[in-house]
Amino acid sequence: MDGLTKATLATLSASNTSRDDWLALLDLSFHHHLPESRALAIRNLTSMFAGMVSKKIILAQKYQVKHWLRDGLQELVQRKQPLSDDEGEVLGFKTVLKLYRARDSYNAQSRLYYYSEARDEGAIAEIEKEFGSELGEMNDEPNAGN
Repeated sequence: MDGLTKATLATLSASNTSRDDWLALLDLSFHHHLPESRALAIRNLTSMFAGMVSKKIILAQKYQVKHWLRDGLQELVQRKQPLSDDEGEVLGFKTVLKLYRARDSYNAQSRLYYYSEARDEGAIAEIEKEFGSELGEMNDEPNAGN
């Protein structure tokens, strides 16, 4: 299987691989515990989520990708506009509820963070309060790239 995995990874890396192909590889590697394939899929998919933060969060939860979850939640906590109906539906009630608690707490302290480098740290602190157990269950992806 090792030779097959290496050949598949070389083919994927060399071709113009679509997001759906990378998602299929992520799914396969997640379910069959193929860390090299998983890292490659995560690395390539990371740049394909522009404007798709709710999708990124859902996939992070499904495939246990800690930095996707943290980054997506941070973007939504710090974003000025509220969640759209579509985003709320995709994320689900429990995630939306935790997200709004984190946003409320972050916004209540926003005067402290507005002109400070601690702005990102404040959002991350609120995310850790609400999503800490979920994030704690995920392993960091040392080879996935951020």
